[in-house]
Amino acid sequence: MSADSKGSAGDAGQPEGSAKIGVVVLGAEAEDGKAMLICGVTDDLSDRFHAGEIIKELSAKVGGTGGGRPDMAQGGGPNVGKLAETLENVDELLRSSDETG
Repeated sequence: MSADSKGSAGDAGQPEGSAKIGVVVLGAEAEDGKAMLICGVTDDLSDRFHAGEIIKELSAKVGGTGGGRPDMAQGGGPNVGKLAETLENVDELLRSSDETG
């Protein structure tokens, strides 16, 4: 599977039968060799988590930028070598955001 960094956040929309509650963060190496990140937050968690803020923080870890709406955001950066570590630490980021939010 390949990814296109020109923007495919629409593909991360919720298909029928998908999770009813949750925060989803996906990461991939785009065809141009950059890290690409997408985050989705279900409506019932929007008072606790903001997808745009999550992506802003995660994108900084891969040397880039990002942002978006409270329910859907995308970003990325040039340092694809930090992508795995960034994704491994999402749970910690969400826990600290939830405690301070």
